[in-house]
Amino acid sequence: MDRDEKGRFIKGNKEGKGRIKDSVSINDSVRKILATKDKKTKRKILDAMAEQIVKQAIKGDREFNPTLMIQLWNHIDGSPSQTIDLGGGTDNTMRIILEGVDISKFPSDK
Repeated sequence: MDRDEKGRFIKGNKEGKGRIKDSVSINDSVRKILATKDKKTKRKILDAMAEQIVKQAIKGDREFNPTLMIQLWNHIDGSPSQTIDLGGGTDNTMRIILEGVDISKFPSDK
């Protein structure tokens, strides 16, 4: 299994052909349902759901569940990527000082 520097399968790798045939994905099913139009209103279900979530959040509805909203968005759009910047240029080495620890028991990288 050949991979690139980010751990992704390299093009042409027989192991990296995507999802197994006939596998099930709840995200795909939810996306498909949200993309359909409501038969009565002719609006996309996703648009109606988003509008309802915003209305409930503004109104302070007791039944409103922000955790559910966040989970839905994370499953549909994916979690936003986060980076940690330590500042100070390109060499962001972090030095950790452990007091009272015998470092002779740990392997050295030098």
